Amino acid sequence: MKPNAAIRLLHDGRQPGAALPERFEFGLQMKSGEVLAGKPCGRELLRFDILVVLREGPDGELDYSGPAVHGGPCRRFLYLSWKRARPDPSWWGCRIKIPLRGIALLVAKPASELSFEANVVDRRPHDTTPISWLVGDAWSGHRD
Repeated sequence: MKPNAAIRLLHDGRQPGAALPERFEFGLQMKSGEVLAGKPCGRELLRFDILVVLREGPDGELDYSGPAVHGGPCRRFLYLSWKRARPDPSWWGCRIKIPLRGIALLVAKPASELSFEANVVDRRPHDTTPISWLVGDAWSGHRD
């Protein structure tokens, strides 16, 4: 059985940059293009919970898979996205990339299930700075 990583992202839902003049659906972007809404979790934040499968990649390094995981080996990430409410050739008004590579540094030996949390409020599109992941039972302060 491959170990899972329970990932929680926290965001306030405010679109970074200049406001766009149309309505958007905000949430965790799945590979299918569906956007999953977050759940309120206090402090005016939304939480996005997803299970990611941890596996060994072709290079022997930790790799990630799942319905919300985007990108190729060594570049896996999640998207928080603002999707246009109306059909448009360019569905995405704005997307924030959440790289998963930092998790590998925190996993000494994969257990049956691990949990990671990141507050990504104020993260900008095209931001390449590493994510500060909290490990373990970090979610206890954010439960419903």
